Amino acid sequence: MSHISDVDECVGLQPVCPQGTTCINTGGSFQCVSPECPEGSGNVSYVKTSPFQCERNPCPMDSRPCRHLPKTISFHYLSLPSNLKTPITLFRMATASAPGRAGPNSLRFGIVGGNSRGHFVMQRSDRQTGELILVQTLAGPQTLEVDVDMSEYLDRSFQANHVSKVTIFVSPYDF
Repeated sequence: MSHISDVDECVGLQPVCPQGTTCINTGGSFQCVSPECPEGSGNVSYVKTSPFQCERNPCPMDSRPCRHLPKTISFHYLSLPSNLKTPITLFRMATASAPGRAGPNSLRFGIVGGNSRGHFVMQRSDRQTGELILVQTLAGPQTLEVDVDMSEYLDRSFQANHVSKVTIFVSPYDF
């Protein structure tokens, strides 16, 4: 009996991706990614705080539109086999409150963008955690994007929101 397994092209001695990009191993292949912060507009700008996260620069006190834009944007890459059994939780999003500081007393989770909303649902798993669940089987190869949002409220007043941009590489293979 033969056993087929994936070779991780990203761990070889020779870099397979150009400088400034990150290698993501996928079933039977790999992808080179380089997440970019959104372009600023008006008095809003973002700064890259890590290879996979952008943070909004502080807003002017009087700018409501600025405060309603995501405070953080993070980038996540998942590799899935073709025809994965559903439903399955793919991604969790949670808040952590700093010690001694009251955290938000309510959170809302939702899908806010991407090219494939019908394949997913966002569901709360506890008070501080939301889960992105794949509800439709995906046949590969294909790449899907889904943007999920976590909004923080304190006494029903909007505080901040955080967006996770999730890119899913579906392999042509079912391993």
